[in-house]
Amino acid sequence: LQSYLREADEAMVEMKVRKTIHAALYDLNKDLDWYTKRVESQSERGSRREAIQHVLRTIVEAQVRLLTPFTPHLCEEIWEAMGNEGFAAFAPWPKPDEDIVRHDAEELETVIRDSLEDVQKITQVTGITPSKIHFYTATGWKWKVYLKAMELSKAGNLDIGTLIRESFKDDELRAHNKEVPAFARVMVEDVKRTPAETLSRRLKMGVVNLTSRVQR
Repeated sequence: LQSYLREADEAMVEMKVRKTIHAALYDLNKDLDWYTKRVESQSERGSRREAIQHVLRTIVEAQVRLLTPFTPHLCEEIWEAMGNEGFAAFAPWPKPDEDIVRHDAEELETVIRDSLEDVQKITQVTGITPSKIHFYTATGWKWKVYLKAMELSKAGNLDIGTLIRESFKDDELRAHNKEVPAFARVMVEDVKRTPAETLSRRLKMGVVNLTSRVQR
């Protein structure tokens, strides 16, 4: 939510109406749909239900205020139906709160969502209805190569030769001397395609532990 508030706010200042609407409506709705799927199985639990309702109300209220300049009549109807007093048009313009931003949580949710979407595409193409699906995470040495690739990219000197040389300075990676070169080649291409902002977040996160995040 905070990233979309920031994006919409910056676009509004620059009078980029289409970009503002895209962030406030399409991008935010996409994440809202994902959130409702993630919490569907927990929505009937007492304490969780209250927390989920609070999150949903916070998102919708912010979205209504963002869209009021463009669809005032509809937004005023929704604003009143939610029990708010006064007019949405006079409510404060929502500003991002950087203190509550969790880039690591957002990045992990992106990984989980992309993985599940990949599974859906595979099952649709193959026509298979699996009874069980297994996810396999990368081994420790592969994480080391990936982190080194991101560090080199940040320093501006990422290439296959440099990545392999830097990797072989590590005792564990030298033990995988037959596997590292091929994997390094894949990582160089992957890191070069990844936006700098995403790389920065992933570097700060370090090794990702998905097993503590996925609960179905």
